Amino acid sequence: MEAESPAVPPQATILVVDDDDPVRAFVSDALASEGYTVVATADPLEARRIVTSRTVDLLLTDVVMPGMSGTDLS
Repeated sequence: MEAESPAVPPQATILVVDDDDPVRAFVSDALASEGYTVVATADPLEARRIVTSRTVDLLLTDVVMPGMSGTDLS
């Protein structure tokens, strides 16, 4: 059986937004170990600033966060 290629290429930049520090660290470490460039923040407003200053291929966000939902962020 042939392995499927990932939907997001390993050279992609993934923005991880989660206000839970251990979750954010775990997800960021797991993605980085697969070769992705990971930018992580706990603050949705900071996430908005990040996407205006660099290319982000995928947003991975918590749904419920203080100040802004993940849906509103996306």
